[in-house]
Amino acid sequence: LPDYSKYTAAGLSVFLGACLFDGGRLLSFRPNWYDLPLGVWIVGIFSTSISNGLGYYEGMATAVNTIITVALPYIVGRVYLADREGITEFALGCLAGGLVYLPLCLYESKFSPQLELRVYGLVTSYWMAPRFGLGYRPVVFLGTGLATGMYVCGAGLAAYWCWVGRAYRRFWGQSAGMVAVLLLFGAVMTKSLGALETLLLEIAALYLGRRLKTPVFLLIVALLPVLYMGVRIPNIWTGSQMVEFTDTYFGPERASSISTRLYAEDILVEKALERPYLGWGGYGRNRPTNAAGQEIVVTDGLWIIVFGTQGLVGLSALTAFFILPVLRLAWKVPVARWDDPEVAAAAAVAIVQVMFLMDCLSNAMVSPIYYMAAGTLVSFNPGRLGRSRREDQMSIGATAAPEHAGEAGGERPEAVLDAWRHSLAHWNERAAATPDDPVCQDGLASALEGLGRALQSFDRREESAQEWRAAVDVRERLAARFPDVGAVVERWAESLNDFAWSLANRPDRTAEEVARAVALAEQAVAIAPRSPVFWNTLGTVLYYAGDWPRAVAALGDSAALNDGGTSFDLFPLAMSYERLGEPGAAAECYQRAIAWMDAHHPDHPDLIHLRAEAAALLSSAIESPLA
Repeated sequence: LPDYSKYTAAGLSVFLGACLFDGGRLLSFRPNWYDLPLGVWIVGIFSTSISNGLGYYEGMATAVNTIITVALPYIVGRVYLADREGITEFALGCLAGGLVYLPLCLYESKFSPQLELRVYGLVTSYWMAPRFGLGYRPVVFLGTGLATGMYVCGAGLAAYWCWVGRAYRRFWGQSAGMVAVLLLFGAVMTKSLGALETLLLEIAALYLGRRLKTPVFLLIVALLPVLYMGVRIPNIWTGSQMVEFTDTYFGPERASSISTRLYAEDILVEKALERPYLGWGGYGRNRPTNAAGQEIVVTDGLWIIVFGTQGLVGLSALTAFFILPVLRLAWKVPVARWDDPEVAAAAAVAIVQVMFLMDCLSNAMVSPIYYMAAGTLVSFNPGRLGRSRREDQMSIGATAAPEHAGEAGGERPEAVLDAWRHSLAHWNERAAATPDDPVCQDGLASALEGLGRALQSFDRREESAQEWRAAVDVRERLAARFPDVGAVVERWAESLNDFAWSLANRPDRTAEEVARAVALAEQAVAIAPRSPVFWNTLGTVLYYAGDWPRAVAALGDSAALNDGGTSFDLFPLAMSYERLGEPGAAAECYQRAIAWMDAHHPDHPDLIHLRAEAAALLSSAIESPLA
């Protein structure tokens, strides 16, 4: 067994707690293709020990250590935090840690890093560290000042994006904006220049991407570590230009530090290339030494350490382990939508992962937090994005929805409707005054959608349809004016999709409403054929239209685009198979739908309705769980 450390303690405690209190859900974990980097990483570690003659025992010990410190937090994130609620809680937990560390960082900045000595009695070299500018570089309990700087800067970056995307309103009594200000101030106080530079680079990439509605800037930053490793290993790029740039703009001291690091990387890469595929294994065998057995250079940077110890196999697995979750999120949700309140928390976790991977180029501060974040992100399911009410989203630059507009399920329907009508009047006035302003037109469309949803919730379907038609018309005109702006076209497709769903998702739907819903859903799919939500809506309304073969095809496409599908796909798919005379396939889909719903959204009103409807139809094949 590996040594008991804070890293093994973190992995074991979280995993054992899940086993003790919710073991059934933990057993629902099923490996998927995107878990392959983790599997290759673990198998590669064992293979490295064997190929270097270190024996099976050493191979098993290092593999078990990786399973405990990496795989267990990853699996817990995969199982428990992969939906919107879970990933929001995870992001808020990271922010809470940053807020707790804030006064501790301020204390050590003033009095030097001494909390480990005072709390645990541990004497480290940092308590006598030199001052940095106006104070000391805080360490607190993370081992090094660089690790503390990376964590607090990451929390500050996440807080900033959660504030931009309105992922939450208040936390610990503070507004989202105040939390972001506090954590960004804490990031500056950590005096970790590398982490601060990465923080500013990512904020710039996010700002430009949001402003110009393009994912290019963020993807460039995300892929920079891959590019760096790709040019440094074969020595295509020596880094001399970076040294000259640093010397010109940041001074010779900083340039000398970078030059020394690049020289060390050259020596370490040369040593690693002697065993390029599986590396040298442990016990410092990857470190070059002189004739006296002394190390020639300092080994720093997680990427060069992994390349030397585990070779290209381990380095590729490690890189894919961290970068794949970010790319999967960008595939599922366009980067232009990352400021949507429904995915802002997931986007915040993703950009912190990118920040960590950037930091791995120069440092090697691992933490179970980043492993759990990888598991959370890689299987993140945004659900029916854009289908839930969007009172808090008045889109590109617009103001928030009416304060009480979310109370449609309460006892004051007229107060709710009056709030939305007041908002609509406001946007009508602004749109009339500046008809060419896209922000005003977008705000008008959002107000029309909000009023349509509110009317629908009070069963005023004719009035609701009228508002929805007006909203779709406004968004269609906007899309015609800005056909190359992805966010504008996507919002048009969302409006079509939501209108279709509002027409068909009711027990007393008419044939005319269903036919209209099919046409709207087909139009949404034509605009965004990679959206599982739109395919799901099309499949569901096709089922209600009696076109069961096409419903099966559309719902199958939705499931294929969404990691095998959710209960939103599986319940109507089960009913379609039953209508087509395939009770076996119907029962299988129904049971999978029940399992997913119980694990993720047992109280979702749409799912409760679909479940009851499917149970009634499939009563001959299954026993209704609601009976």
